[in-house]
Amino acid sequence: MLATFQALAVFVTTLLPGALFTLAFERESNGSVKADTNERILAFASVSAIFAILSAPLLYQGYRVYIVNGALKEGNPLPGWIWLVLAAYVLFPLGLGGWLGHKIKNRADEEEGKGATLIRIIGGPLNGSTGSPRAWERLFFTPNLSGYVKVKLKDVPPGENPWILGIWGAADPPVTPPANPPNNAPTAPPRPKRPGSYASGYPYDQDIYFYDTCEIEPDGAIRALSANPIVPIKTGVACLIRWDEIAYAEFIEVL
Repeated sequence: MLATFQALAVFVTTLLPGALFTLAFERESNGSVKADTNERILAFASVSAIFAILSAPLLYQGYRVYIVNGALKEGNPLPGWIWLVLAAYVLFPLGLGGWLGHKIKNRADEEEGKGATLIRIIGGPLNGSTGSPRAWERLFFTPNLSGYVKVKLKDVPPGENPWILGIWGAADPPVTPPANPPNNAPTAPPRPKRPGSYASGYPYDQDIYFYDTCEIEPDGAIRALSANPIVPIKTGVACLIRWDEIAYAEFIEVL
């Protein structure tokens, strides 16, 4: 029983923190875990070693007091703070990995200051020179980005419009007409409850969802209510496109 407890303690204090930190970091920084197994194992082993070194004094003290002195062997009750320490081995790596991955994803490494420098030092070796494995993530994972995505599709039958103009950003809030509107008062049409635009993340297949699209001519010219700034005419139709269906795309940012 004592050997089993020791093996469990080694797993919780040495291997588990690195695995939890790496998983939380990758999911927050890239939107999903990395597909490269060797790279993931190396990051996991490195982080596990760091956690083991930092917690070595505490582990040695626990080994000296509760194992060498025979407290566990004799079945003596453990103090309550021991269980809090074990919980910290799970919660702290998850929290730290998620926080650091979130900062990397939000491009905190491009900001100035001591905090940004610390994030670059810690997150750089784990995530490389850039947190985005593809240009796709570099663009569409930018926080608070809004604009229009002009897409030309492949293999469109003759006579059909190959262009799509999608809106990238958060969806408009849903609007429900009042139950009893005043007489002769104009009412806005109900607005559907749709999620905002979304792009899939590495390593999954690239696809993109637009919560709304706009009118566009067969030659790629945008039908707009205003040219400066550009205000395209919305169609009210959402759209989902796979990357292998796209021949050309451009992004028009709304400042």
